[in-house]
Amino acid sequence: EHRQEYYESLQAVREDGDWERWLKFFLGGVEWIARDASRTVQTLIGMFEGHRKKIFTLGKGTPSALRLHDLLKERGVVSLPAAQRCLKLSFPTVAKAMAGLERLGIVREATKRSRERLFSYEPYVKFIGRGTEPFQTQ
Repeated sequence: EHRQEYYESLQAVREDGDWERWLKFFLGGVEWIARDASRTVQTLIGMFEGHRKKIFTLGKGTPSALRLHDLLKERGVVSLPAAQRCLKLSFPTVAKAMAGLERLGIVREATKRSRERLFSYEPYVKFIGRGTEPFQTQ
């Protein structure tokens, strides 16, 4: 386990002045995190580009849907009034763009209410939340 290796390396610094061992462990962790972050970014870029290609199939509503998609990349979850304010578009335009993204499977209504509905950029939210699900016993 990494925790044990960390404490052993730290103890070696205390007892023997073995900074090299601890730095090697520490920098190995930095390298692993950097590689993982790079893989995450590449996966997200691929996801976003795939969704952009789908959005281009919406025809006349494409420009508004692309702007809404950009907002959803920033926020993950948004209401129609918030999107309207941020994008400075009419409510019907935002609602139509959101409906288009929903038809494409890019967003999902998260609230199931008739008013103050929230829409989630579902694939993105699931991706960034992976590994944070509560532990469940069987």
